[in-house]
Amino acid sequence: MMNKFVIVVVTTLIMLTLVLAIIGGYWHSTASEINDDLKELPNHFYIEFATESILEGVFTFLRYF
Repeated sequence: MMNKFVIVVVTTLIMLTLVLAIIGGYWHSTASEINDDLKELPNHFYIEFATESILEGVFTFLRYF
């Protein structure tokens, strides 16, 4: 009984973490875009976007997990 509960909890944790990491990576990719028409800074100029969006998604997964 307890082993099944632990498996369900860990599976749920991994699924939620994966979904949130994908959403975070997508946000990172859209927030770090520079407006080419106006040649302006990104929308969130006060956040340093030093890493790629995919790598940021992996980091987010590891942080949440």
